[in-house]
Amino acid sequence: MKVTPASATVILGNPQMFTATVTNASDTTVVWRVNGVAGGSTATGTISMAGVYTAPAELPASPVVQIAATSKADATKSGTSQVAVASELQVALSATAARVELGAK
Repeated sequence: MKVTPASATVILGNPQMFTATVTNASDTTVVWRVNGVAGGSTATGTISMAGVYTAPAELPASPVVQIAATSKADATKSGTSQVAVASELQVALSATAARVELGAK
């Protein structure tokens, strides 16, 4: 079994489509999991029965999650993909030198 894409980067709250290719089985349906949880969770993202992963609203403890598809016809057949969950938020800090005289208020 193969899951495509094999890896992806998904911005917080956005979707990503995954496809599972099941061979040598009359039943080509799969069970989708995110980090081992069927359908996923709000903490790591959810995935629909159609394979649409939606990243969580907040960064998970580990920003890389695993998407897995397991064949309903043969549970020993599965495929995985890695997703990096990212934020569009960027923070830049700059410091300016400050001069303070001794005893100044």
